[in-house]
Amino acid sequence: MFSFGGIEVILLVLSNVAASQKSKWKAASLSVLFISIFYTYLVFTCLVYFSPVTLDRIPEPVLFLLRSISLFSLVERLDIIIFSIWIIPLTTTYIMYIYMASVGATHLHHAVKRRKIVWFISIFVLVGTMLYPKDELSIMYLGKILVSFAYTFILIIPILLLTLSFLKRKPSVSGE
Repeated sequence: MFSFGGIEVILLVLSNVAASQKSKWKAASLSVLFISIFYTYLVFTCLVYFSPVTLDRIPEPVLFLLRSISLFSLVERLDIIIFSIWIIPLTTTYIMYIYMASVGATHLHHAVKRRKIVWFISIFVLVGTMLYPKDELSIMYLGKILVSFAYTFILIIPILLLTLSFLKRKPSVSGE
């Protein structure tokens, strides 16, 4: 579930896109479909390549699989190249979360400029990241907390908002 964290960004970003509802829905659906197919392929590949006992012992099977791939003896460590490419979507995701937080904080505090809020949030995240313990147990605990937040933001809040929109919908008058 944590792999799908970030899809909730669609809820905020698509409301600011100047396009038809159909094209917005198509873009969002295709992106979620691509992510689902890609992760399904990775999981299936790891299940086929590794035995169940080995999978229990390997913390990151995809990275372990990438380390074993060599491209024509030209590239020995493909995982380093993948990490270098992975930094781009990671940075984009970080910037999108900073943007979402600044939009939310700007709506809460109308008098404060967004630039100040972005600086405050960025410094807060940087200091929080530097102060958080780096041991594996703490990171796993943080991952569990993030997964519970992901369930809240991906499932519970959209369902509640959809229910509220249906309850507050004004009945249409026929014949006009």
